[in-house]
Amino acid sequence: MVHLNLYRIYLLLNSKICSMKNLIFIISILLLLLHCGQSPLIDGSNLNTHKLDGFPLVIPGATSATFIFKCKADSSAAVAYGRGSIEGIMPSITTSKDHIVVVNNLETQTNYFYSAFCGDLQSPPNPLLLTFQTLVSDQPQKTRGIWIVGGLGAGISPIAQVDLYDPVTGQWTPGITNVPTPRAYSNIVSHQNKIYVMGGLTKSGVTFTAVNTVNEYDPFNNVWKTMASMPDTHQGGIAISAGNDIYVISGTTSADMTTGTLTNTVYKFTPSLGTNGIWLKYVSNTAVFQRVDMPGCAIQDTIFYSGGRRSTDGLPFNTSDAYIPSGNTTTTLAEANINQTKYGAAIACYRPNPKDAFPADPASILIAGGSTTADVFQPPTAITSSNSFDYSLATTSNFTAGGILPTALYYPSMEVSYELRRAFLFGGANLTNVPQDKVYSLDLGNPTTTPWRTETTTLPVARYGHKVVILSR
Repeated sequence: MVHLNLYRIYLLLNSKICSMKNLIFIISILLLLLHCGQSPLIDGSNLNTHKLDGFPLVIPGATSATFIFKCKADSSAAVAYGRGSIEGIMPSITTSKDHIVVVNNLETQTNYFYSAFCGDLQSPPNPLLLTFQTLVSDQPQKTRGIWIVGGLGAGISPIAQVDLYDPVTGQWTPGITNVPTPRAYSNIVSHQNKIYVMGGLTKSGVTFTAVNTVNEYDPFNNVWKTMASMPDTHQGGIAISAGNDIYVISGTTSADMTTGTLTNTVYKFTPSLGTNGIWLKYVSNTAVFQRVDMPGCAIQDTIFYSGGRRSTDGLPFNTSDAYIPSGNTTTTLAEANINQTKYGAAIACYRPNPKDAFPADPASILIAGGSTTADVFQPPTAITSSNSFDYSLATTSNFTAGGILPTALYYPSMEVSYELRRAFLFGGANLTNVPQDKVYSLDLGNPTTTPWRTETTTLPVARYGHKVVILSR
């Protein structure tokens, strides 16, 4: 009966939590624990009192949890649960020895206490002694995974293929989807569990053209939607998510950056307004660097940016600043300079939260690679790729030079695995218009003293001029 019920639960879960092979393995191990006196799942001292026969099996989802357990005799049963004290009691729908109880409407990635009990439903056990944690999503590989979007590949051609890398398992899902309009140097950001590809360069023959196209991707339903176009054609800027809005700054409005028309322009996009979102274009109250391919990211809704190349002559810089969207102004602080003048560098903002494995780690900014040669073309006709890496705490005005990259790279892209406490760097170009497929990673426990590690895995498609994003931030 128990095995039959387990199989029914698997059908109900519909493979959302894990593969059938892994689920059967997990259940087999846990069934062995059902009759062990010393189990890590439960304190067995109250089993007889509550008439349980063995140990409960808990299968957590993102917003639900399934409990499988036996009573010593035919009986009603229930599960009491809560984040500290009892917040709810969910009864079993049968009166029998074998019970399956599903609790819904839980919060994601949250620790809950629980007790399964048989008999009198008016007298649940208290305190709740056992714990489980809900998942970050019902498709955790998509939430914790790193999405590789856009860029240029072989033949200097924009790449449509989107690849997903799960750093926890080390597995790729190549070609999980395709960008409807392939382009490079787009403004790409994850926002409220969706991915937005805004602007960028398309290619026809040998000609690159800046566009204002905006595509929204829903990873959990695998659906693309064309959203309201940007007010201007745009490429090579910085995009961040803040609250209900997306902000885009810097970059240029043309493929030839010297003819771009940006002057302290801020683009604000609210996808939830109207049918296809609404754009608002305005001017910052203070000057924003007029640069292209300037690495930037956000911590607590403040955009940090550094380097980039001047739109008038392609000259690279090493100066930094920060823009606060809520105040429509840059900060009054003197932001730290990076240790090398360059553009097209990868950047990641490390932003631990209380639910992460290392919540006490400080927020920080990581910048790696880039090109140090002035160039006004996009893509550049000549690069001098960099292997430098700079690290700064978000609370200090000082970049520290860390371990050099194994390979000098122009326009790679970088994100953080919060489960592994590692930064991952993908692709880039070592020589002009020669994309790389290497993946490197760095331990964020000691980011300035530990070396970069070359991963055994490689990108499914070599690329540069791309972006990588995660959905959990």
